[in-house]
Amino acid sequence: MAKRIELTASSDSELYELLCSKRPGNDDAFKELYRRYSPRVYRYCIRILSQRELAEDAFQECFVRFYRGAMQGREVGNVLSYLIKIARNYCLDLKSSKHYGLADLSDLQLSVGAARYEKKELLELIRLAIDDLPDDYREAFVLRTYDGISYQEIAEILGITTGLVKTRIFRAKDRLRKILAPFIQDVQREV
Repeated sequence: MAKRIELTASSDSELYELLCSKRPGNDDAFKELYRRYSPRVYRYCIRILSQRELAEDAFQECFVRFYRGAMQGREVGNVLSYLIKIARNYCLDLKSSKHYGLADLSDLQLSVGAARYEKKELLELIRLAIDDLPDDYREAFVLRTYDGISYQEIAEILGITTGLVKTRIFRAKDRLRKILAPFIQDVQREV
């Protein structure tokens, strides 16, 4: 048990160094990094792909590639950014494959004011609205809003400037407001 406590107190870079070293305990270092970041990586995959089965594949492949990179001695400065980059690349590959398809928000047949929306229904509308964002807007928005990644880290992950990250997030929020405005207004009238 002392080893587990010791690892939880270790920094990401210490854990990654241990993982790369192939010394005893490197599997425990991987498990600790997985424990720290698996929820965030999974959330990223599900938000970008919007299909649970594909997101689970991307999530698993991300950690397989992460482990392989460590075994090859790849240098990593920021573990979370590296994991998100791996997940991003794999998600983009999946999205460009012929098996990928998203539901279009315009196909949603809802009439404003026709029914009282439950919390679950409104959350589904928000998810669909996020899915309807252009890929570059959605990606920046998800990384910032759901994963709490800084603008600078997002810029590094996406390979763009910090200013462009801010612009994409602003435009994503603006589009979401416009898409969801009729539904939000309807809910407010009923409350």
